[in-house]
Formats: sequence, C-alpha cells, structure tokens
Amino acid sequence: MDNFKTIKKRSIVEEIIEQLLEKITTGEWVAGVQIPSENDLAKMMGVSRLTVRTALQRLIAWDLLEARVGEGTFVKSLTGDVVASPLIKIISMNNKSVAELLQFRRGIEFVTIEVAAEIATNEEIAHLGEIVERLRDAADRKDIKSYRKIDTEFHSYIARISKISVLESVMRMLRSALSDFFETNSSAESIEGNFPYHWGMYEAIKEHDPGKAVFYMDSNLRDLIKKVEVEEERRRGGGEII
Repeated sequence: MDNFKTIKKRSIVEEIIEQLLEKITTGEWVAGVQIPSENDLAKMMGVSRLTVRTALQRLIAWDLLEARVGEGTFVKSLTGDVVASPLIKIISMNNKSVAELLQFRRGIEFVTIEVAAEIATNEEIAHLGEIVERLRDAADRKDIKSYRKIDTEFHSYIARISKISVLESVMRMLRSALSDFFETNSSAESIEGNFPYHWGMYEAIKEHDPGKAVFYMDSNLRDLIKKVEVEEERRRGGGEII
C-alpha cells in the first residue's frame, strides 16, 4: 500500500499529486481509508512535509480527500466528475501531445463501446441511430462544424449507454481538452472518410456485437492518431499543418 517512487522530475507537487491520484483511482486506496500522514509520505517520497501538504490540499480541494481534525486524512467516496476533473488536470500538467491524449481516449472508448454493445436497449439503439443519421447528413453537406458537434454527441452517447459514470465524465472532459485541435484541423475530406467508422460502430451496437464495435472504434482512432502524429512531426520540423 505504501510503495512510492522517489520524486525526481517536473514540479514536485505535481508528481506527488499524480502518485496519490493513482492510488485513489486504481482502488488501492478505497473510500474511507486513512492515508499515511504528511510526515510518512514525505519520508517515503523523499520530499519536504510542506510540499506534501500542498499536494494534499490540492486533492482535498478536488474533493478526493477529506481532512478530519485530530484524526488524519481520508479518501472520499468517488463520483464520475470528481475523478475525471483531476485526471484531466494531471494530463494537462504533463503537457501531453494530442496523439498521446488520443491514445488515452482510445483506451477509454474501447471499454465504453464494448459495454454499450453488450447492454444497449432498443430505445438507446434507436436514439443512437438518429444521431448517426444526422452525422451522415452533416458529412454529405460537408458541414464541418455540425459534424464535429454531432460526432461529440455520438461518442458521448455511447459512453452514456455504457453506464460507467467515471469514464463518461473523463470522455466529456477529454474531448473538451481536444476541442481546439479539432476546431483547427478538420476538413471536408477528413469527415467524409471518418463517417463509415461511425456507421460501423452503430451497426455493431445494434447487432450487440462487442468485437465488431471495438474493431470500428479502433480503426477510427488508429486512423486519427496516425494523421495527428504526422501533423505533430511536421510541426516539430517547422512544416505547415494542413
């Protein structure tokens, strides 16, 4: 339970937060558990007590921990938004590239679409069908702004079908973090090539075929990540981003 890494790089407070957050989000520290004292944490991670206190205060402000006078610090019960918000903050602090953020999103969406394909009700499938038809219409009209908005609705609804509130919240915040990139890096050609993946996802969920659903989600995100990696390489080399 108390195995920590020695702090070596980046902001010390940020790395302490990342390590403590990992304990909480992986379930190693469950709700109600008292965490080690400031002194113990400082010794285990090789940092000052004041630095540990700063990190703990941030997690308390995020509603992940609770300080009880005379008792210590305890893990609070978690909801989707409570976990998602600091996760996205950690990602931002680490200055992840767009491609890395998409890889993170890929792992989340594998889970949400697999579960959605297994448990989607007829009503949910019908609503998803309405969304994908609107997505098709936007693609046919080459309406990039509408396509991106409906695309967000499509993926968000799949996460909602899965009924995994933590992942739904993480997806919502992650897509918000990526919104600026998609706003400036979308084209009529890209949405035309993107739509068939979404139709495949919808059909797979309709057929209750998790394997097929994951295949189309993976194909969609692999294609997107590949394009982003090329663009990021151009940016590093000083080339123009198309």
